[in-house]
Amino acid sequence: MAAPTRSGRASMLPTRVPLQNNFGASQQSQGAVDEHGESGVHSQDHRSSARRDVSMGVSQLHGRESVRRQSVAVPSTPATGRRSISSRTSLAPTSLAGRESLMLSGSGLGGAPTQQSRETRPVRNKAFQESMYSVLISALGENNMAGGQQIKKAVREPTQLAFVDMFQTVWKRYIDPDHNFESSKDSASGGMSAGHGTVMSKAVDEVLTLLKEINYPGMEDMTKSRLSAAGSTGNWPFCLAMLGWLVQIGDKLNDEAFPIGPKNRAADLMNPDLEMDQDNMDVDNMQFFYPFLYKTYEKFWNNQDEYPEEREELERIFDARDHRVLQELDSMRARERDVAEELMGLQQRPSPLQAAKQRDTLLVSDIKKFQDYNENYIRRKTEKVDKEIKRFLSTKSDSEAKVEALKKERDHLQKEVDEQPMTSEEYDRLENHYRTLQEQLNLLENKKAQVEAERGNVELEAYRHQNAMEEEFKMFNALGRDIDLLPFKLPATSSAATKDGLSVADELVFERGELYPDVDIKTYLRPLVARMLKDGSEKRKGVAEQKLQLGQKYDVLLDDVQRARETLSQLHKRYEMTRADIDKINQTSKEEGDFADSMEQDHQRLIHETEAAGHSAISEQTAREARLRVQHEQAIAAYNKHVTAMNEEVTDAMHRLLNLKDNVASALEKLKGATKVNGHSETA
Repeated sequence: MAAPTRSGRASMLPTRVPLQNNFGASQQSQGAVDEHGESGVHSQDHRSSARRDVSMGVSQLHGRESVRRQSVAVPSTPATGRRSISSRTSLAPTSLAGRESLMLSGSGLGGAPTQQSRETRPVRNKAFQESMYSVLISALGENNMAGGQQIKKAVREPTQLAFVDMFQTVWKRYIDPDHNFESSKDSASGGMSAGHGTVMSKAVDEVLTLLKEINYPGMEDMTKSRLSAAGSTGNWPFCLAMLGWLVQIGDKLNDEAFPIGPKNRAADLMNPDLEMDQDNMDVDNMQFFYPFLYKTYEKFWNNQDEYPEEREELERIFDARDHRVLQELDSMRARERDVAEELMGLQQRPSPLQAAKQRDTLLVSDIKKFQDYNENYIRRKTEKVDKEIKRFLSTKSDSEAKVEALKKERDHLQKEVDEQPMTSEEYDRLENHYRTLQEQLNLLENKKAQVEAERGNVELEAYRHQNAMEEEFKMFNALGRDIDLLPFKLPATSSAATKDGLSVADELVFERGELYPDVDIKTYLRPLVARMLKDGSEKRKGVAEQKLQLGQKYDVLLDDVQRARETLSQLHKRYEMTRADIDKINQTSKEEGDFADSMEQDHQRLIHETEAAGHSAISEQTAREARLRVQHEQAIAAYNKHVTAMNEEVTDAMHRLLNLKDNVASALEKLKGATKVNGHSETA
């Protein structure tokens, strides 16, 4: 069995990590394997879950293109009770290149061991090294190194201490944050130094142990001698590739969207709450075989040909899966029966589509009637009102001018009335006019009361007709749910005329058996119901027409009432104005009477005083009369003088106006002549 010449894939089996039991398998078989030493090296209790994920995901990420298949034969140690010569060979057909030897490298039967590197990556290529440099610098730049080394210098010119610091930093960051390095505990507080040979040796052993635990694909190139001199020119490319690989696989494993492996993706088929939908079964219908394959393959490499526990577990999985499928099938059949019964019930009952169509027809008819009413009455009335508004707006300015003129005239007349005394004849005339206006106001009030009474009667009649019509609708409406008529009841979904041409009387269902068997109440009731429906329809039409006519009359009456109110308002305003004038005249007459009485009393007192004064008073009055005459003559002379001066000023003003008029006329003539001359010149 010579060594193959082509590259194989890395082992998918973890040599030291126990398999996860996702399907409830017992742990006795695994304990038995550990007891007999057939599962490889003993597992450690402090191993974290992240390290197990790494061991499960190595073959998926880099197994196909990284290294050849590693030997999974149990090492020849005194602890194991089996030698490499007893390891079994593969039963699978060999390829053209043969199969890799299963013997130990030191065994004589396996041939001479090869010394060439099995690393398939171009670790000595400059471009590859630069890419690893960038990956490592980026990873270490995000996390300070434990030994306080300078990152770029440590990567480009590594020392043994720098290599150990870089490995520990990458491991804690990307693989197992909870791992405690034993070499770090034994080192000094200021960090490890190159002089501590024991510490460095322990650190190298720890690196080798951790790389073996995660099944590093290039483990054959990671020897203790190479790791002890990691900074040398020949060893650093392999160590650099190893550190870069740890960073890259750690990034993938820390990505939540990245699947670790088929075993971890396997669903718990024994879980009764799991939904086995068709999509999941189509995507990974055979996923429950992966745990079985892992466990049997592990026993196969441990020289075991029987797998009773795995087969029983697989049978339990199939039985549970079949049981769940049967339960789901029974539930679906029961659901199908329920749906079929529901469908049959819906098909047997009359369809609500016909009732909906009739309701739609009725609504369309009502809408058409409303549109006709809107077009024939409301629109015409609206147009009429719009025309009146336009006419009022057009006459608004003229009316405002007239109102202003009337106000001025009223003020002028009021001023004249205030200045002129009122005679008894005028007072009697105004009082008669006031009585006439009061009688006209009473007549208008009576007419208004009559109009209001007629309007109330019309509204009451319309309300009564509307109630009667609604009652008829309730009794004979084809869309009504119930007709309380004798011992009959109309079904909830029936209509006046079904698609088979049946009438309401044909739809009636007899409820109580109180009549004789030979008496057919439908025969006697059908003409009565048809006649009542016809009469009700004619009454509804007549009431609708009467309502429309009454509405029109009501609108006309409202217009008349509005005009009467406007006229009454105007008359009331005139009445208030006249009444105010009369009150003012009466007040003036009373003041004048009081003033006349007081004057009469003064005259009587003066007469008595004059008689008592005698001749002395007469002489004084005569002297006073003379003085008053002189003053009167002087006042007349001053008045005449003032009037003469005013006449002269008016005459002068008239002369100036005439002169100004002549000047303006002459200037206009000159302007017209100049305009004509300019016009002739422009024409020429």
